[in-house]
Amino acid sequence: MSDSILVLGDVVLDVHYYGSCSRISPERPVPVINMNREDVVTTLGCASNVACHIVAAGVKCHLMYRTSPDSHLNTDYAIFCQMCEERGICYKPIFDGNVKVPMATKERVWATKQQQVCRIDTEDTRSPDKTNEARYILLIQDEIEKHRPKCVIISDYSKGFITDGLIQNVSRFCRDRKIPTILDPKRPSFPKMRNLTIVKPNSREVAITNMNVETISNEMQDTLVVNTLGKDGLVVYQDGQYLFGIPTMAKPEEVTDVTSAGDGCAAMLGIGLYMGLDIKTCAIAANKAAYFIVKQLGTYVLKAEEIKDCIEYAKQNRH
Repeated sequence: MSDSILVLGDVVLDVHYYGSCSRISPERPVPVINMNREDVVTTLGCASNVACHIVAAGVKCHLMYRTSPDSHLNTDYAIFCQMCEERGICYKPIFDGNVKVPMATKERVWATKQQQVCRIDTEDTRSPDKTNEARYILLIQDEIEKHRPKCVIISDYSKGFITDGLIQNVSRFCRDRKIPTILDPKRPSFPKMRNLTIVKPNSREVAITNMNVETISNEMQDTLVVNTLGKDGLVVYQDGQYLFGIPTMAKPEEVTDVTSAGDGCAAMLGIGLYMGLDIKTCAIAANKAAYFIVKQLGTYVLKAEEIKDCIEYAKQNRH
């Protein structure tokens, strides 16, 4: 088994426009945002943000995602590839010839450091046909067989790449090879998934299933359900039984922005499994990771020393 983690999922460029507002437009009753070029901050988001946390921990990360064969002609995609290279992420595109897959972007406009005016999403969320889905699965299985990662994280943002069939096949393939898997879900069908080690839904993702967390846990059999609850911390269930809960560390006045907190939690759970830690230690570390992230504005990546702090804190406070 290699010394790496594989991340599968939807990749995004997060673009933040930080400006100031002192007047309303005479054309329409909307704020006029004044900004300079240096006020634009671009970061890797969604599954690529998960990968950023992993390499920040000093762990090799392979990132697999869907894109178009002509993606190299797209400026945003060129920026994405350059940022992956700068971070040290081994990016592995899966090309889809049937669906035009633009480089997904989330552009956020800020009037102040605390006031977001709007968000503009550019994406194509069509799912692959059955032929391409089967091809995706084979390519991912080949990558797993080649590198034998210590953990696989599936980061689903409902942008077309991740399907029920992909999750089912990849998790079964990993189970047979004793490779732990983590799903960060967005689809209401996730309780039907089997063979996963950990699933990490938040409160909204639990609500869209029309089930409570106990029922979801019972449906998912021995999968560990790590339910993140925002200001209420997180709870962990297995086989329909409550195992433990962890209160949030962040005080309300410390919370600046929750963007990417879920990605950081998923990444920290993966880093914990990679290190051979038990679920409680992993969950405590993930909870502290969220504490560091929500105090920052925008899409934040944990620093190496913060990741080390999370792990050490978890080891000391697991009892």
